[in-house]
Amino acid sequence: MASGFVWKIKPTVAVHKIKLNVQDKFMRIAINAGAAPAKAQMVETVPSDTGALKKSIRIKIAHYRRKQLWFVFIGAKTKFVVKGKQATKKKPKRNEKQPSRYFKNIDQGTSKLRGRQFVRRILPSAESQFQERFCGKMRELINSQG
Repeated sequence: MASGFVWKIKPTVAVHKIKLNVQDKFMRIAINAGAAPAKAQMVETVPSDTGALKKSIRIKIAHYRRKQLWFVFIGAKTKFVVKGKQATKKKPKRNEKQPSRYFKNIDQGTSKLRGRQFVRRILPSAESQFQERFCGKMRELINSQG
């Protein structure tokens, strides 16, 4: 089961007088500002072994134009790879870690590993902070537009 909250936003209601590309830019800026505290809390609560998982956590924003829906994903970036020691003659492969592969296992657990559930711990505070910061940033951007 995925952890998260759903908060649908109709972006064209508040900013219908502004051009479409500027609307998208404002939405991305406001959503990023709203999601920043949740990312910071997640980085603080993630268990750190080598620190690779903490370094790989990113905010990704997806926009589906047909339905006018915006989604925010906060988690380990799939392209983030920590390179280990250089290959030698005895060990031809590099020791590489990709935190996005074990992010879910650490959070939700496996049959042999108890889940730490660091994402669920931050959700209640992250939801209220997201809505407050998003609305504040959006008002600021609209007022600056004139």
